[in-house]
Amino acid sequence: MKKAIIICTIVIAMFITASAQLNLFTGSSSAVVVGDSTIFNVDFFDPLGIPSYSVKVNYKGETDQEYTTADMELMLEFPYYATTFEHGVLFDQSPGLLNFYYSAGTDSLVATQSPMNTDDVFPPPTSMYAPFGRDGAGDAQDPIGDWLDLTGSGMCYSEDRVYARMENVTGTWPTSQGLNGFIYGVGFIPYNVQDTVIWAMVYANIPFVISPGLYKLELADTSFSRLGDIDYEVGSDGNLHMACDIADFENDDDWPGWPADEGFLLSSSITLTIGLTSQAINDFTFPSVYEPRTNYVDYDNNHAPEITDYSLVETPGVMLSFDASYLDIDNNQPIARMLLFDWGYYEMGSFDHIYDDTSEFITIIEWPVDGWHYYYFQFGDGDEMATTDMDSIYISTIDIDEQANLPAAVELHQNYPNPFNAETQISYSLENPSHVNLIIYDILGKPVVELVNDYANVGTHSVIWNGMNSNGRQVSSGLYFYQLIVDDQSSVRKMNLIK
Repeated sequence: MKKAIIICTIVIAMFITASAQLNLFTGSSSAVVVGDSTIFNVDFFDPLGIPSYSVKVNYKGETDQEYTTADMELMLEFPYYATTFEHGVLFDQSPGLLNFYYSAGTDSLVATQSPMNTDDVFPPPTSMYAPFGRDGAGDAQDPIGDWLDLTGSGMCYSEDRVYARMENVTGTWPTSQGLNGFIYGVGFIPYNVQDTVIWAMVYANIPFVISPGLYKLELADTSFSRLGDIDYEVGSDGNLHMACDIADFENDDDWPGWPADEGFLLSSSITLTIGLTSQAINDFTFPSVYEPRTNYVDYDNNHAPEITDYSLVETPGVMLSFDASYLDIDNNQPIARMLLFDWGYYEMGSFDHIYDDTSEFITIIEWPVDGWHYYYFQFGDGDEMATTDMDSIYISTIDIDEQANLPAAVELHQNYPNPFNAETQISYSLENPSHVNLIIYDILGKPVVELVNDYANVGTHSVIWNGMNSNGRQVSSGLYFYQLIVDDQSSVRKMNLIK
């Protein structure tokens, strides 16, 4: 058993380091309106380094028996939705209390939330389990029978219990044959616990050695201790179902909490054979990342969203920055998120995609012409709208000029080409030797890269910007500003990067 558990844990430990302190899924939906699309959004941060993964939403109406699974598309809207996946669903009748969860991965590597087994049904129906990665048939090592050849697993939870299922080739789960005993286990591995300890629900019946239960395994000395009982049953689907009380985990001092501060854990299933003189690992599944969470949106009880505050910041001659605070106690995302300025509509964005505790939405527009300008904000969750009163601002460019703050002997030229794709040239002219700084900023006013910080002689100077930031990484498409500072005086111009 020592060899089998160590091999399985080494595989799992390779992924633990990469998974530290990440929220796997940050997701929401818009309100459900019959005859209109409900939009699901989720940010997924890949903890496993999964190649070519897909992200899916799994949803079920109140009276539906099965979950519908749909692929989501990456929005790639810089900078606020660069890691956000989206999918729309049209409901032609009320789904009632709609529950949904997100999953991502490939056939064999999976990160997933799951449904909640609210009624503590045992065994749960197969549709209630979030499926983990598939395991191919025929890959078991020296099995006495094909029941040791795993093909998949899954998990769900309730307030007090956790449920797991295992699939194999035969749909039968014998615990012995002749002098050999068989062990079937589902492991739980919190990332921030020393990697010599795992917990497992185990189905086995080897007299005087091991019986069905929840176990803690100390890999350093191969010892194990029994923490509590489990329920177990071979269902009509041929799966082995197991369930245990979450309290039995938490009664162990080494257990970090359910589901621990990170919000997720790793799980892998394993089969072993124990003989009189030998022991062997037969099969195990690749680790899956499990976040015990399901999400809800209630068609019959939607609350109107609110715009709790807003503000405007002027950068004279350059831009106007607007932000608005959006609150939706149902955590419904804003389908409409607009600034209406004069006759124009401007989409707003937020880095914070959890809306039941207020999210700050931002947009920036170029400096407008002189005169009075009128604006208001409008946000909608797909069902109801929140709109602010009309506000106004007077704009004057008197004594404001892009070159006004520079000495007469200095000129900052417009970059060329503009807009640009791969690279652009920025030029400036000096009539006197001076110390020069040339800095690129993004639309939030954050420095991207300093192109020049040096003493320059008389004449025209040029520098190429290749769209890289100070860390050597390519920046995204959008509006950027470049600032020339000469003798503590500065000028700013705008440019557009288009990919």
